[in-house]
Amino acid sequence: MASEVEDAVRCEIENVVMSTQGPVVLLVPESDPSVVLPIFIDHSQAFNIQTALKGHVPPRPMTHDLMNHLLQELGGVAEKVIVEELTQATFFATLWVRLEDEGEQEERSFDTRPSDGLALAVRAHAQIYVRDHVLDEAGIPRSEIEGEAMHVEETDEDIDLGVEP
Repeated sequence: MASEVEDAVRCEIENVVMSTQGPVVLLVPESDPSVVLPIFIDHSQAFNIQTALKGHVPPRPMTHDLMNHLLQELGGVAEKVIVEELTQATFFATLWVRLEDEGEQEERSFDTRPSDGLALAVRAHAQIYVRDHVLDEAGIPRSEIEGEAMHVEETDEDIDLGVEP
């Protein structure tokens, strides 16, 4: 398991905010909080991540709640999500799952959109990593998220999708 993250940095989701380009999840490396990795996502994924970050439990399970429950019932757990690549302005990630069957443990990896992986990671309390080269390429100084380059609006309110959870 350690070999998969040797060239990656552990990160935390700092927040989900609105920018002039739309919703964005802000990942911050534990080793350098002066850097932020913005990953632009759609409104529904922003809502899913934000809901889980705030600990809101919807009256019916959302898709990522269902995924997490299915994994648990099948003897699995989401271990980590690794943001692997940035190609043509699109991020790619891998979800690592540990499965247990009759005392045997196995790790499996699955291709995932970062937004799906992050939404599941929040619910499963899984670790989040970003490859060093991705952070070098797409990470920005924290000061830029407050400047003209991205202009984010901090809010304690849920991102408004026009629907109730």
